[in-house]
Amino acid sequence: MSKRSINLLFSILLFCSAAAYTMTSPATANAKSSYKIVKIKTYSTRVPFYVKGSGNVYMWNASHSKKILNLKNHPRSQWYRAKSVILKHGSSNRVYYKLVLGGHYRFWQGYVRRSQLAKGYGPNYSGHARVGYYKLTRALQLTGRTYHNKVVSGSLPKGTIIRAATYVSKQKTWLNISLDGLSHQTRSKLNFMLYITSDLLYANKDLNPQAPNYLTPVSEPAYIIPAPQRDNDAKTSPNWRTDLYPGKTSEYWDQVLPILRLTTDGYVEYYAHPTFQNSYLSSNDNPTASEKITHYETSGNQTTIYYANHLDGFNDQRTGSNTDQQYKLTIENQKKVVTVNKRDANGTIFSTTSYGQFLIGGRPFHNLDYTDD
Repeated sequence: MSKRSINLLFSILLFCSAAAYTMTSPATANAKSSYKIVKIKTYSTRVPFYVKGSGNVYMWNASHSKKILNLKNHPRSQWYRAKSVILKHGSSNRVYYKLVLGGHYRFWQGYVRRSQLAKGYGPNYSGHARVGYYKLTRALQLTGRTYHNKVVSGSLPKGTIIRAATYVSKQKTWLNISLDGLSHQTRSKLNFMLYITSDLLYANKDLNPQAPNYLTPVSEPAYIIPAPQRDNDAKTSPNWRTDLYPGKTSEYWDQVLPILRLTTDGYVEYYAHPTFQNSYLSSNDNPTASEKITHYETSGNQTTIYYANHLDGFNDQRTGSNTDQQYKLTIENQKKVVTVNKRDANGTIFSTTSYGQFLIGGRPFHNLDYTDD
Protein backbone atom coordinates (compact mmCIF):
# COMPACT_ATOMS: atom_id res chain seq x y z
CA MET A 1 0.00 0.00 0.00
CA SER A 2 1.33 3.46 -0.93
CA LYS A 3 2.03 6.17 1.63
CA ARG A 4 -0.84 8.22 0.20
CA SER A 5 -3.29 5.33 0.63
CA ILE A 6 -2.16 4.79 4.25
CA ASN A 7 -2.71 8.49 5.06
CA LEU A 8 -6.18 8.42 3.48
CA LEU A 9 -7.19 5.32 5.47
CA PHE A 10 -5.96 6.89 8.71
CA SER A 11 -8.01 10.05 8.02
CA ILE A 12 -11.16 8.01 7.41
CA LEU A 13 -10.70 6.06 10.68
CA LEU A 14 -10.08 9.28 12.61
CA PHE A 15 -13.24 10.88 11.19
CA CYS A 16 -15.37 7.85 12.08
CA SER A 17 -14.06 7.79 15.63
CA ALA A 18 -14.84 11.47 16.10
CA ALA A 19 -18.35 11.02 14.69
CA ALA A 20 -18.99 8.06 16.96
CA TYR A 21 -17.86 10.05 20.01
CA THR A 22 -20.13 12.96 19.04
CA MET A 23 -23.18 10.66 18.72
CA THR A 24 -22.69 8.95 22.11
CA SER A 25 -21.35 11.84 24.19
CA PRO A 26 -23.27 12.00 27.53
CA ALA A 27 -23.26 15.77 27.37
CA THR A 28 -25.19 15.60 24.11
CA ALA A 29 -27.56 12.76 25.12
CA ASN A 30 -28.59 14.40 28.42
CA ALA A 31 -28.61 18.12 28.01
CA LYS A 32 -28.20 20.02 31.27
CA SER A 33 -31.48 21.39 32.59
CA SER A 34 -31.91 25.17 32.61
CA TYR A 35 -34.26 24.93 35.63
CA LYS A 36 -32.98 25.53 39.14
CA ILE A 37 -34.71 25.06 42.51
CA VAL A 38 -34.39 28.28 44.51
CA LYS A 39 -36.83 27.57 47.37
CA ILE A 40 -38.46 24.48 48.98
CA LYS A 41 -41.34 24.18 51.45
CA THR A 42 -42.34 20.82 52.99
CA TYR A 43 -45.86 20.13 54.27
CA SER A 44 -46.62 17.92 57.27
CA THR A 45 -50.29 17.57 56.30
CA ARG A 46 -51.17 16.00 52.98
CA VAL A 47 -53.70 18.11 51.07
CA PRO A 48 -55.41 16.58 48.00
CA PHE A 49 -55.10 18.17 44.56
CA TYR A 50 -56.46 17.30 41.14
CA VAL A 51 -55.78 18.45 37.58
CA LYS A 52 -57.69 21.37 36.11
CA GLY A 53 -59.24 20.95 32.68
CA SER A 54 -58.66 18.11 30.26
CA GLY A 55 -55.43 19.07 28.46
CA ASN A 56 -51.91 17.73 28.85
CA VAL A 57 -50.47 18.17 32.34
CA TYR A 58 -46.97 16.77 32.77
CA MET A 59 -45.24 15.61 35.91
CA TRP A 60 -41.48 16.33 35.88
CA ASN A 61 -38.45 15.27 37.83
CA ALA A 62 -36.87 17.78 40.21
CA SER A 63 -34.53 19.22 37.56
CA HIS A 64 -37.36 19.56 35.01
CA SER A 65 -35.29 17.54 32.53
CA LYS A 66 -37.52 14.45 32.28
CA LYS A 67 -41.27 13.90 31.97
CA ILE A 68 -42.47 11.24 34.40
CA LEU A 69 -46.04 10.96 33.12
CA ASN A 70 -48.99 12.88 31.71
CA LEU A 71 -51.61 13.30 34.42
CA LYS A 72 -54.30 13.60 31.76
CA ASN A 73 -53.97 9.84 31.25
CA HIS A 74 -54.66 9.10 34.95
CA PRO A 75 -58.00 10.79 35.71
CA ARG A 76 -58.89 8.42 38.57
CA SER A 77 -55.60 8.80 40.43
CA GLN A 78 -55.71 10.96 43.54
CA TRP A 79 -52.70 13.18 44.26
CA TYR A 80 -51.49 14.78 47.47
CA ARG A 81 -49.08 17.68 47.90
CA ALA A 82 -45.86 16.82 49.72
CA LYS A 83 -43.77 19.92 48.88
CA SER A 84 -43.87 23.18 46.99
CA VAL A 85 -40.79 24.47 45.16
CA ILE A 86 -39.90 27.56 43.20
CA LEU A 87 -38.13 26.71 39.96
CA LYS A 88 -36.14 29.43 38.23
CA HIS A 89 -36.00 29.26 34.45
CA GLY A 90 -34.10 32.10 32.86
CA SER A 91 -35.41 35.22 34.55
CA SER A 92 -38.77 33.65 35.50
CA ASN A 93 -39.77 31.94 38.74
CA ARG A 94 -42.59 29.40 38.76
CA VAL A 95 -44.17 27.47 41.61
CA TYR A 96 -44.39 23.69 41.33
CA TYR A 97 -45.97 21.18 43.72
CA LYS A 98 -44.38 17.85 44.42
CA LEU A 99 -47.26 15.39 44.21
CA VAL A 100 -47.43 11.85 45.52
CA LEU A 101 -50.01 9.23 44.66
CA GLY A 102 -52.58 8.68 47.40
CA GLY A 103 -51.25 6.11 49.84
CA HIS A 104 -48.09 5.38 47.84
CA TYR A 105 -44.95 7.46 48.30
CA ARG A 106 -42.74 5.13 46.26
CA PHE A 107 -44.52 5.28 42.94
CA TRP A 108 -45.27 8.14 40.60
CA GLN A 109 -44.13 11.20 42.41
CA GLY A 110 -42.89 14.35 40.78
CA TYR A 111 -43.39 18.06 40.17
CA VAL A 112 -46.37 19.75 38.54
CA ARG A 113 -47.01 23.47 37.96
CA ARG A 114 -49.29 24.92 40.61
CA SER A 115 -51.35 26.82 38.04
CA GLN A 116 -52.46 23.49 36.52
CA LEU A 117 -53.86 22.14 39.81
CA ALA A 118 -56.89 22.72 42.03
CA LYS A 119 -57.27 21.88 45.71
CA GLY A 120 -59.63 19.03 46.55
CA TYR A 121 -60.61 15.59 45.31
CA GLY A 122 -61.00 15.07 41.58
CA PRO A 123 -64.39 14.70 39.87
CA ASN A 124 -63.72 10.97 39.32
CA TYR A 125 -62.61 10.28 42.88
CA SER A 126 -64.76 8.30 45.30
CA GLY A 127 -63.56 7.25 48.73
CA HIS A 128 -61.80 8.72 51.76
CA ALA A 129 -64.41 7.29 54.17
CA ARG A 130 -64.22 8.12 57.87
CA VAL A 131 -66.46 6.52 60.51
CA GLY A 132 -68.03 8.59 63.28
CA TYR A 133 -71.05 8.82 65.57
CA TYR A 134 -73.83 11.40 65.37
CA LYS A 135 -76.89 12.34 67.41
CA LEU A 136 -80.01 13.46 65.56
CA THR A 137 -81.32 16.88 66.57
CA ARG A 138 -84.58 16.17 64.75
CA ALA A 139 -86.40 13.24 63.20
CA LEU A 140 -84.64 12.09 60.03
CA GLN A 141 -86.46 10.72 56.99
CA LEU A 142 -84.55 7.96 55.18
CA THR A 143 -85.05 6.32 51.81
CA GLY A 144 -83.27 3.17 50.66
CA ARG A 145 -83.59 0.14 48.43
CA THR A 146 -83.96 -3.53 49.29
CA TYR A 147 -81.99 -6.33 47.66
CA HIS A 148 -84.86 -6.62 45.18
CA ASN A 149 -84.51 -2.93 44.33
CA LYS A 150 -87.72 -1.98 46.09
CA VAL A 151 -87.73 1.59 47.45
CA VAL A 152 -88.48 1.76 51.18
CA SER A 153 -88.59 4.71 53.55
CA GLY A 154 -88.95 5.48 57.22
CA SER A 155 -88.02 7.98 59.92
CA LEU A 156 -85.41 7.85 62.67
CA PRO A 157 -86.59 9.63 65.83
CA LYS A 158 -84.96 12.71 67.29
CA GLY A 159 -82.14 11.90 69.73
CA THR A 160 -81.11 8.66 67.99
CA ILE A 161 -77.37 7.99 67.98
CA ILE A 162 -76.18 6.54 64.68
CA ARG A 163 -72.86 5.24 63.37
CA ALA A 164 -72.06 6.54 59.90
CA ALA A 165 -69.20 7.13 57.49
CA THR A 166 -68.55 10.34 55.60
CA TYR A 167 -67.08 9.81 52.15
CA VAL A 168 -66.25 11.90 49.10
CA SER A 169 -67.97 11.39 45.74
CA LYS A 170 -68.43 13.83 42.84
CA GLN A 171 -66.57 16.50 44.86
CA LYS A 172 -69.19 16.46 47.61
CA THR A 173 -69.24 14.78 51.01
CA TRP A 174 -71.88 12.15 51.71
CA LEU A 175 -73.02 10.27 54.80
CA ASN A 176 -73.43 6.47 54.74
CA ILE A 177 -75.60 5.50 57.72
CA SER A 178 -75.34 2.04 59.27
CA LEU A 179 -78.79 0.63 59.92
CA ASP A 180 -77.14 -2.60 61.04
CA GLY A 181 -75.88 -0.77 64.11
CA LEU A 182 -79.43 0.09 65.23
CA SER A 183 -81.70 -2.00 67.43
CA HIS A 184 -84.36 -4.36 66.08
CA GLN A 185 -86.98 -2.10 67.67
CA THR A 186 -85.84 0.92 65.65
CA ARG A 187 -85.31 -1.00 62.42
CA SER A 188 -88.78 -2.56 62.59
CA LYS A 189 -90.31 0.91 62.69
CA LEU A 190 -88.20 1.93 59.69
CA ASN A 191 -89.37 -1.04 57.60
CA PHE A 192 -85.78 -1.39 56.37
CA MET A 193 -84.15 -4.74 55.76
CA LEU A 194 -81.08 -5.52 57.82
CA TYR A 195 -77.74 -4.42 56.27
CA ILE A 196 -79.40 -1.86 54.00
CA THR A 197 -77.51 1.43 54.20
CA SER A 198 -78.78 4.90 53.47
CA ASP A 199 -76.76 7.72 51.89
CA LEU A 200 -77.42 11.39 52.59
CA LEU A 201 -75.76 14.55 51.33
CA TYR A 202 -73.50 15.76 54.12
CA ALA A 203 -72.00 18.89 52.54
CA ASN A 204 -71.62 20.48 49.11
CA LYS A 205 -67.83 20.45 49.38
CA ASP A 206 -65.18 17.80 49.86
CA LEU A 207 -62.65 19.61 52.07
CA ASN A 208 -63.27 20.43 55.74
CA PRO A 209 -67.05 19.98 55.47
CA GLN A 210 -69.32 21.02 58.31
CA ALA A 211 -71.98 18.61 59.61
CA PRO A 212 -75.55 19.53 58.62
CA ASN A 213 -77.63 21.09 61.39
CA TYR A 214 -79.64 17.91 62.01
CA LEU A 215 -76.48 16.05 63.10
CA THR A 216 -74.36 16.60 66.21
CA PRO A 217 -71.03 14.72 66.16
CA VAL A 218 -70.59 12.73 69.39
CA SER A 219 -68.01 10.35 70.81
CA GLU A 220 -68.44 6.61 70.43
CA PRO A 221 -70.74 5.41 73.25
CA ALA A 222 -68.63 3.64 75.88
CA TYR A 223 -70.86 0.55 75.81
CA ILE A 224 -70.15 -0.11 72.11
CA ILE A 225 -68.08 -3.28 71.73
CA PRO A 226 -64.71 -2.32 70.16
CA ALA A 227 -63.92 -3.35 66.60
CA PRO A 228 -62.02 -6.63 66.13
CA GLN A 229 -58.29 -6.46 66.67
CA ARG A 230 -57.10 -6.31 63.06
CA ASP A 231 -60.25 -5.45 61.14
CA ASN A 232 -59.39 -2.35 59.12
CA ASP A 233 -62.99 -2.02 57.94
CA ALA A 234 -63.74 -0.32 61.24
CA LYS A 235 -61.90 2.76 59.97
CA THR A 236 -63.90 3.16 56.79
CA SER A 237 -67.17 1.19 56.92
CA PRO A 238 -70.01 2.00 59.33
CA ASN A 239 -71.21 -1.61 59.02
CA TRP A 240 -68.31 -3.26 60.80
CA ARG A 241 -69.78 -5.88 63.10
CA THR A 242 -69.15 -5.97 66.84
CA ASP A 243 -71.49 -8.85 67.65
CA LEU A 244 -70.36 -11.18 70.45
CA TYR A 245 -70.75 -14.98 70.52
CA PRO A 246 -70.63 -17.44 73.46
CA GLY A 247 -67.30 -19.14 74.18
CA LYS A 248 -63.68 -18.16 73.67
CA THR A 249 -63.51 -19.16 69.99
CA SER A 250 -65.66 -20.78 67.30
CA GLU A 251 -64.41 -24.19 66.27
CA TYR A 252 -66.40 -24.05 63.06
CA TRP A 253 -67.08 -20.76 61.32
CA ASP A 254 -70.17 -22.13 59.55
CA GLN A 255 -72.09 -23.02 62.73
CA VAL A 256 -75.08 -21.08 64.07
CA LEU A 257 -74.21 -19.26 67.28
CA PRO A 258 -76.30 -17.08 69.60
CA ILE A 259 -75.59 -13.37 69.23
CA LEU A 260 -75.23 -10.60 71.79
CA ARG A 261 -75.42 -7.05 70.41
CA LEU A 262 -75.14 -3.57 71.88
CA THR A 263 -76.61 -1.04 69.48
CA THR A 264 -75.78 2.58 68.76
CA ASP A 265 -79.27 3.68 69.80
CA GLY A 266 -78.73 2.15 73.24
CA TYR A 267 -80.13 -1.38 73.41
CA VAL A 268 -78.66 -4.67 74.57
CA GLU A 269 -80.06 -7.53 72.47
CA TYR A 270 -79.69 -11.30 72.62
CA TYR A 271 -80.58 -13.63 69.74
CA ALA A 272 -80.59 -17.21 71.05
CA HIS A 273 -81.49 -18.85 67.72
CA PRO A 274 -80.49 -16.79 64.65
CA THR A 275 -81.74 -18.02 61.27
CA PHE A 276 -78.53 -18.25 59.31
CA GLN A 277 -75.18 -19.92 59.78
CA ASN A 278 -72.09 -17.72 60.19
CA SER A 279 -74.24 -15.89 62.76
CA TYR A 280 -75.74 -13.41 60.32
CA LEU A 281 -79.13 -12.07 61.31
CA SER A 282 -82.16 -12.27 59.08
CA SER A 283 -84.54 -9.32 58.83
CA ASN A 284 -87.12 -11.70 60.32
CA ASP A 285 -85.04 -12.50 63.40
CA ASN A 286 -86.44 -11.12 66.63
CA PRO A 287 -84.29 -10.80 69.75
CA THR A 288 -84.94 -13.39 72.44
CA ALA A 289 -84.30 -10.67 75.03
CA SER A 290 -83.90 -6.92 74.64
CA GLU A 291 -83.51 -4.06 77.10
CA LYS A 292 -83.06 -0.32 76.72
CA ILE A 293 -79.78 0.83 78.32
CA THR A 294 -80.73 3.55 80.79
CA HIS A 295 -77.29 4.21 82.28
CA TYR A 296 -73.71 3.00 81.93
CA GLU A 297 -70.41 3.36 83.75
CA THR A 298 -66.84 2.58 82.73
CA SER A 299 -63.80 1.72 84.84
CA GLY A 300 -60.61 0.47 83.21
CA ASN A 301 -61.46 -2.45 80.91
CA GLN A 302 -64.93 -2.90 82.41
CA THR A 303 -68.22 -1.34 81.35
CA THR A 304 -71.41 -1.75 83.39
CA ILE A 305 -74.76 -1.22 81.70
CA TYR A 306 -78.05 -0.67 83.57
CA TYR A 307 -81.63 -1.41 82.46
CA ALA A 308 -85.10 -1.93 83.91
CA ASN A 309 -85.78 -5.69 83.64
CA HIS A 310 -83.84 -8.93 83.88
CA LEU A 311 -82.11 -9.88 80.59
CA ASP A 312 -83.15 -13.48 80.09
CA GLY A 313 -80.19 -15.85 79.70
CA PHE A 314 -77.63 -13.66 81.46
CA ASN A 315 -76.14 -13.44 84.92
CA ASP A 316 -77.10 -9.83 85.55
CA GLN A 317 -77.45 -8.44 89.06
CA ARG A 318 -80.37 -6.82 90.85
CA THR A 319 -79.44 -3.33 92.04
CA GLY A 320 -82.29 -2.84 94.51
CA SER A 321 -83.28 0.37 92.75
CA ASN A 322 -86.93 1.19 92.08
CA THR A 323 -86.03 3.16 88.94
CA ASP A 324 -85.31 2.03 85.39
CA GLN A 325 -81.86 0.87 86.59
CA GLN A 326 -83.01 -2.22 88.51
CA TYR A 327 -80.52 -4.55 86.77
CA LYS A 328 -76.89 -4.24 85.76
CA LEU A 329 -74.59 -6.33 83.57
CA THR A 330 -70.79 -6.13 83.47
CA ILE A 331 -68.85 -6.30 80.19
CA GLU A 332 -65.13 -6.87 80.61
CA ASN A 333 -62.83 -6.48 77.63
CA GLN A 334 -59.94 -8.79 78.43
CA LYS A 335 -57.84 -7.18 75.68
CA LYS A 336 -56.54 -10.60 74.76
CA VAL A 337 -56.61 -12.00 71.24
CA VAL A 338 -56.56 -15.68 70.32
CA THR A 339 -55.48 -16.44 66.74
CA VAL A 340 -56.53 -19.73 65.14
CA ASN A 341 -55.05 -21.05 61.88
CA LYS A 342 -57.09 -23.50 59.83
CA ARG A 343 -55.14 -25.96 57.66
CA ASP A 344 -56.03 -28.23 54.77
CA ALA A 345 -55.14 -31.94 54.47
CA ASN A 346 -51.60 -31.01 53.42
CA GLY A 347 -51.07 -28.82 56.47
CA THR A 348 -51.25 -25.55 54.49
CA ILE A 349 -52.91 -22.63 56.28
CA PHE A 350 -55.96 -21.51 54.31
CA SER A 351 -57.65 -19.28 56.90
CA THR A 352 -56.59 -17.23 59.91
CA THR A 353 -59.11 -15.88 62.39
CA SER A 354 -58.47 -13.72 65.45
CA TYR A 355 -60.89 -13.80 68.39
CA GLY A 356 -61.20 -10.97 70.89
CA GLN A 357 -61.98 -12.12 74.43
CA PHE A 358 -64.76 -10.73 76.65
CA LEU A 359 -66.49 -11.66 79.89
CA ILE A 360 -70.21 -10.80 80.00
CA GLY A 361 -71.54 -11.22 83.51
CA GLY A 362 -68.57 -13.53 84.11
CA ARG A 363 -69.43 -15.66 81.05
CA PRO A 364 -66.89 -15.91 78.17
CA PHE A 365 -67.78 -14.37 74.81
CA HIS A 366 -65.74 -13.60 71.70
CA ASN A 367 -65.90 -11.45 68.61
CA LEU A 368 -64.42 -12.17 65.18
CA ASP A 369 -61.73 -10.52 63.10
CA TYR A 370 -63.22 -10.51 59.61
CA THR A 371 -60.04 -9.36 57.86
CA ASP A 372 -58.98 -12.81 56.67
CA ASP A 373 -62.26 -14.75 56.66
